[in-house]
Amino acid sequence: SLIMASGSNEYIANSFNSSSIVAAQQYTGAIPRSLSANITLTLVGVPNQPMKESEWSACANTMGQFLRTDYSRAGAISDQLVISIRDVAFVAQMTVQGEKERRMLQLRRRNLEATSVNDADATLYYSSIIRGEYLPPPEINDFDDVVVETFVENENEFVEILQPQGDFFAGISSVSANETSAMMVDSGEKNEDGDDNNGVLIGIIVGVVVIVIMIGLFAYAKRKLWIKKKMKQQSSAKQQESHLESLKGTRTMQASKTSNNGANF
Repeated sequence: SLIMASGSNEYIANSFNSSSIVAAQQYTGAIPRSLSANITLTLVGVPNQPMKESEWSACANTMGQFLRTDYSRAGAISDQLVISIRDVAFVAQMTVQGEKERRMLQLRRRNLEATSVNDADATLYYSSIIRGEYLPPPEINDFDDVVVETFVENENEFVEILQPQGDFFAGISSVSANETSAMMVDSGEKNEDGDDNNGVLIGIIVGVVVIVIMIGLFAYAKRKLWIKKKMKQQSSAKQQESHLESLKGTRTMQASKTSNNGANF
C-alpha cells in the first residue's frame, strides 16, 4: 500500500495545478518522428574472409558514433534540423575478391612469397539498418539519401575512425555507402535485429529465382512444341515424297508394260 504524508499531498497539489495541466494541453510543438535507413557500406581493402561477430559489431558501433557526431555538429550549426541516431543493426555481409586481385595473389604464391602475401585485397558489402528520430520541420522524406550523402561528404573521416577498430579494418582504402540493394546476398552472418529486413531480402531473391525458373520452363516447353511440330512437318514431307516416288515407280512400270505389249503386237 502507498502511504503519503501531508507534506507530499501539498507538494503534489502545487505541482499539478490547473495552470500546468492547461499548458500541457495547449502544447503544439513538434513531436519526434522515427527514422529508418537500409544502407550497405562497400569496404575496399579488407581480408578475404567474413567478419566475425566482434568485427561487425565494431563496424556498427563506429557507424553510429560517426553519424551521431556529424548530426550533432549539424544541429549545432543550424537549428533547422536535429537528427538523433538510436542504433545501427548489422543485417548481412558478402565478401568479393576481384579477378585482378586473385591473379596477383596466385602469382605471388608461385614466386614463393606466400609468407609475405597480404590477403587484404577483397571488397566487403556490409548491410545494416540505421534507426533514429528527428524533430520536424523540415520533413525528411528519404532518410536513406541523407545517410548516403553523409558518408559521401565525409568518407575520409569515417575511414580514419574505422581503421583503428581492429586488424580487419586496418587495410581499408576506401568506403562508399548506398541504399541496400534488393539483390544483396546473405552470407549467413546476421544479427537478430536485422532478421526481419534480411527475410525481406531473401524473399525478393527467392521470388526472382522462381520467376527466372518459370520463364525457363516456358521457353523449354515452347521450344519442345516447336521441335515436335517441325518433326511432324518433316515426317509429312517424307511421306509425300515417298508417295510421289511410289506413283512415279507405278507409272514407269505401266509405261514399260505398254511398250512391251506394243512390241509383241
